[in-house]
Amino acid sequence: MTATATTATATTTSATKVQQDKPAGENHFGLDSPRAQVLLEAARNMGPVLEARQEACNSDRRIPDDTIADFHAAGFFKMLQSSEYGGYEMDPQVFYAVLLEIAKTCMSSAWALGVIGVHNWQMNLFDDPAAQEVWGKDSTVLISSSYAPVGQVTPVEGGFMLKGRWSFSSGCEHCDWVFLGAVVPTAEEPWNMLNYRTFLLPKKDYKIVDNWDVVGLRGTGSHDIVVNDVFVPEHRTHNMLADDGGRKFMHKPPLYRLPFMQVFSRAVSTPTLGALEGALEKYVSVAKTRLAGAIMMHDDQMQNGSPLKSMRRLPA
Repeated sequence: MTATATTATATTTSATKVQQDKPAGENHFGLDSPRAQVLLEAARNMGPVLEARQEACNSDRRIPDDTIADFHAAGFFKMLQSSEYGGYEMDPQVFYAVLLEIAKTCMSSAWALGVIGVHNWQMNLFDDPAAQEVWGKDSTVLISSSYAPVGQVTPVEGGFMLKGRWSFSSGCEHCDWVFLGAVVPTAEEPWNMLNYRTFLLPKKDYKIVDNWDVVGLRGTGSHDIVVNDVFVPEHRTHNMLADDGGRKFMHKPPLYRLPFMQVFSRAVSTPTLGALEGALEKYVSVAKTRLAGAIMMHDDQMQNGSPLKSMRRLPA
């Protein structure tokens, strides 16, 4: 076990104690909660280790196994997971704040955490038997995705036959299940995005095609997924239209009644903001000690008027 994993394990233990000792009347799920502070501290402490792993992350074109293990140990994948399966059910703002910190050092790691981690939130939008299949034996199982509606669907008794090829399934090599997008045809409308569904498949039903070889976000391992005529039962599909604006989940905590795009969009956009903030912090650090000609960089009028300095004046 890595030093970070050991620290993260201690962090998880502390977070569990926080949950047990929480006094009545406190917000136990928001940014100011004790558990949120523990999670954020763990994210900040991972910076040096993530920086040391950047070369391997890029050369291997995937997030290092040790990094995924550290994320598990710190409880990052539990942030949006339901308490029924050991999750923390945190305010999404806590999830985004952790992503921001991770992305300051490694945007690829933050991207994978954001995409995979938000799936633990979406699992609550499926019928209950689906979550039981995924997490019934092991609540740490992870899910990747590719939502583009490129799959071919044939309705059959009890569910659907699915086939196709999907691209950009980030972190798929670390996951045992996948979300895939497709439109269900009807006799009246062979193609209508109102009939879009997310299909949930176990690893035995799909193949990963290793083809992610890019410059940006190289470490995300966003390979293709191929499915050849696999049966997907009805309960392992999610029809967003049927959510009725969250009213379908009135029996669940408010976290799972939030609009899908409100939660998901920030999960995939926040790593960009974190990477930018990390670059800005490094720039400011260099400017404190570096000469620009005969004067200190931070005293140079050209530097003082730079876009980066202007950005630093913006409110958080």
